[in-house]
Amino acid sequence: MRQSFGGARADETIYRRGEKTDDVFILCYGWTLAVAILPDGRRQILSILMSGDLLSTELIFRDTLGISFQALTQVRYSRIRRADIQARLASDPGTLQALAQVFLAETKAAQDMIIDLGRRTADERIARLLVSLARRVRERSVIREERYPFPLRQRDIADLVGLTPVHVSRVIGKFRRAGLIAHAGGVLTILDAAGLERVALG
Repeated sequence: MRQSFGGARADETIYRRGEKTDDVFILCYGWTLAVAILPDGRRQILSILMSGDLLSTELIFRDTLGISFQALTQVRYSRIRRADIQARLASDPGTLQALAQVFLAETKAAQDMIIDLGRRTADERIARLLVSLARRVRERSVIREERYPFPLRQRDIADLVGLTPVHVSRVIGKFRRAGLIAHAGGVLTILDAAGLERVALG
């Protein structure tokens, strides 16, 4: 399949809501945020994307999206023509099955977010976020001794879990004092994985 490559610096927009594109984006490295911006400028982060993730499965079937994608760190991504991917899907059941798994994972993540925002406490929301990110980084064989890169700022966490930055700061401080985590230099260390899991489960 034909592909080209691009990159973005932290806080730059990779795709802006409503733009037309003939390409599907795949993140090669770095972290990216899927975001919805309200008319008054308020932001809701919908998901965090890492290396190997599709920006959105929707772009395989349509040329515009109702959300934007912002680089959280420096990123590099590939762009593959939508027509090429659609042709592959039509001829290769294995590729179609792989795409179905990605779509199901996106659906599950959206369902979890609805439950998080609607029913879970602030402690549970943030603990679940930390546990989930640690698992995803571990799956990419980057994590070592429960330490992993953590470029999210307090305002990013707030916009993801539906809290204020002040509330996020209080919860993170509480987790530190409880000996669950340590955070310094853009690296998060999970000191008590079992304890953090217990908080996440409520």
